Amino acid sequence: MIDYVHYQDAYLKLKDFYQDGEWQWDWLAIVLPQEVRKEFISLYLCPTVGDSIIWVASSNGCYTYKTSYQWLFLSPWF
Repeated sequence: MIDYVHYQDAYLKLKDFYQDGEWQWDWLAIVLPQEVRKEFISLYLCPTVGDSIIWVASSNGCYTYKTSYQWLFLSPWF
């Protein structure tokens, strides 16, 4: 998708180019392809929540054996 990452962008976090609910594409040294931008646009970053890992297979974001089994064996994409 992206051939290289410019050295100025190597240590950026998503929050570094997301301000007031908008992605600031011009703050990046690299030009992202449109399909990559669409993926980013589908994300919502909540400014009051710190960085965290969320398990997408559960409604509360917590990993459990049950939700991992459901994700692995009962997911419609497998």
